Amino acid sequence: MMITLRKLPLAVAVAAGVMSAQAMAVDFHGYARSGIGWTGSGGEQQCFQATGAQSKYRLGNECETYAELKLGQEVWKEGDKSFYFDTNVAYSVSQQNDWESTSPAFREANVQGKN
Repeated sequence: MMITLRKLPLAVAVAAGVMSAQAMAVDFHGYARSGIGWTGSGGEQQCFQATGAQSKYRLGNECETYAELKLGQEVWKEGDKSFYFDTNVAYSVSQQNDWESTSPAFREANVQGKN
């Protein structure tokens, strides 16, 4: 029993060291907006867009929910040379019902080489 207890802290330390060596930093950036509203008569929220505008461009003008999740990581480095890979996944829900399915869009994939 004593031998097992002495080996346990060593095993935990080795496992923590192995796991920390495998841990890799991932850069995270995100953006989200969601329009929430109601009408006094109990109807649907009224959404608007400025006359002649191609998009809504201002927070508060939208009824839908939109979000972007950006993840990036340096995937290779040797001396001063490196490669960095990042992605952008976005989704949008029009908020017409209590529950709506959504299909995420893979908006960007970018590789940067530094020398």
